Amino acid sequence: MAKPYFEIYNECQNKLSHFTLVKNILIKVGLLFTAVSLIVCGINLINENQDKALVMASAISFILTASCFLALLPVNQKIKDLRSQRKYRTKNMLVHS
Repeated sequence: MAKPYFEIYNECQNKLSHFTLVKNILIKVGLLFTAVSLIVCGINLINENQDKALVMASAISFILTASCFLALLPVNQKIKDLRSQRKYRTKNMLVHS
């Protein structure tokens, strides 16, 4: 037996909300790492002695920032796919009703 339209729509909405939540978390974590990177770089510029720990912290925070924002690409693509599926199902349902 085929699922009712509202169940399919609810499943799609739930998936979409989960991916949107992941996207928002990744953006916030990326912004946090960006702030940490800027603070560490500022300390590095002010400090006359180049501490290896600060240089490593700066490099690590830049890498974490880049990885957070690069992780957004597949999440955004999945959100676009889910939205297009939802639109297709809505149009499909209206045509067959």
